[in-house]
Amino acid sequence: MSPQRETFARHLASGMSQSEALRQSNSKAAHWKASAVHQAASRWAADVQVRARVAELQQKLAEQTVLRAADALREIARIALFDPRGIVDDKGRLKLLHELDDATASGVAAFEISDTGGIKYKFHDKNAALEKACRILGLYERDNNQKTDPLTALLKSLSGNVLGVVANPEPDEADD
Repeated sequence: MSPQRETFARHLASGMSQSEALRQSNSKAAHWKASAVHQAASRWAADVQVRARVAELQQKLAEQTVLRAADALREIARIALFDPRGIVDDKGRLKLLHELDDATASGVAAFEISDTGGIKYKFHDKNAALEKACRILGLYERDNNQKTDPLTALLKSLSGNVLGVVANPEPDEADD
């Protein structure tokens, strides 16, 4: 495959339109009529080698995206489930940052070491991490579906029970 078609395939895989990908890949295309660009871009995109390369690049992008999403979810879970007792050793001494295991270190947002050697840790907000985890898991959506709308409930309770407005009601015979 030519370098121009490789560039074209990369642009297509990144989400660029066929015509724009052609213009970016072939400097001559900038001077072509729009119809000529569209036709050439369509031919290039239909090329078996280009289609295979685009599919390969899109697969790589999808794998990277999934990996990043999995990493983000893993970190949210680590912060949400973080146990601060991990910063203390068996003798009750605060551990230095390099002494912390990975699970404990993930809960640490910042730390300071004073002039006297004292350590001060600041932790990530567990509530914020739990909030994110609940949203990702759809727990709020399930909860919101359980809530009722008072107006909708009222209208449903009235359905079939309301006859409507009568403009000139007939007097009851009992009223005579």
